[in-house]
Amino acid sequence: MTAAAQTVLTGTSTADPSVVSWGSPTVSPPPGSGNTFTGDVFTVAQAGLYQITVQLVTAQTSYLVPNIQVGGAYNDGDDFYGIGTINNQTAQVPHKGRGQISATTYLNAGDTFRIRVENASTVVSLPVSTDGSSRLTVVKLS
Repeated sequence: MTAAAQTVLTGTSTADPSVVSWGSPTVSPPPGSGNTFTGDVFTVAQAGLYQITVQLVTAQTSYLVPNIQVGGAYNDGDDFYGIGTINNQTAQVPHKGRGQISATTYLNAGDTFRIRVENASTVVSLPVSTDGSSRLTVVKLS
């Protein structure tokens, strides 16, 4: 699914990163799977191995860093942290600042996760691209 229109506030070490809001899924959870997605929280109905992949893009001269928060608390040992990069020299607008993460993890029935985003800039707020380049993919592997 692609990201909904939103702007990420400047980066800070004194507050948790913002939760990303997503648009409607391009492929909804399969009927009968019981998995649910509210636009920002994914709830697992069936235990198994899941692959969660996120790419966040901005046209600005900084970058966004996606993180996967597993469960209700952030930064508590079971979360995953992504990476970001900026390419002002050769990347074309609107795809200059990019961040990504891919994690494969076992989730139990009832587990939740959400995507948080850190802004690498402490000076400017960054808009998340909504052209389909900022996206979330969830695949149940087993």
